Amino acid sequence: MKKQEFHFALGEPGTAVATYVVDGIESEFELTNVCNPLGDMLCAIAQLLTNPSQIWEGSNTAAFTWYSEDDSYEWTINVQSDEEMTVRATQTNDFFGDEGVEIINTKCKIDDFVGCIVAELDKFIKSIGLLNYQQQWQTAEFPLTYFLILKRRLIEKGRWTPDVMGDSLNISAETQILMA
Repeated sequence: MKKQEFHFALGEPGTAVATYVVDGIESEFELTNVCNPLGDMLCAIAQLLTNPSQIWEGSNTAAFTWYSEDDSYEWTINVQSDEEMTVRATQTNDFFGDEGVEIINTKCKIDDFVGCIVAELDKFIKSIGLLNYQQQWQTAEFPLTYFLILKRRLIEKGRWTPDVMGDSLNISAETQILMA
């Protein structure tokens, strides 16, 4: 089992740093708000998991792009079975027209990948708040719907233990995140 971590922090207005760690190998992404990194990532993952075309077609793939000042990061996520997925990211410097350099290529358990992202974003949004997120990020709201879809998956699979604040499967509990 591969140990995975995901970290996300806002910097100066319109900037953020995301970090994905697999088995001690860290990939850091300095992001700008010319893209919507959390929205794009969570949307792609949620679509993969709510439309399991791998059952019929053999695989299920989604892609999204993150941008920094100078580089772009092309992410490709491929679900091969109900349990495993491949996560791949390449870094390209569009200004120089370079070929993409692979910075992440790992096969992992779906719920481990989703779990590390949801755990980080749960702490993150509860600490910063939805309004502060939008004010600091400046171009997009926190992707709450996709976040809750993924969190619900973890709850249903017994991978997320609802806390006292009301992590559960109903809308009244979901609104507790607004009040925290």
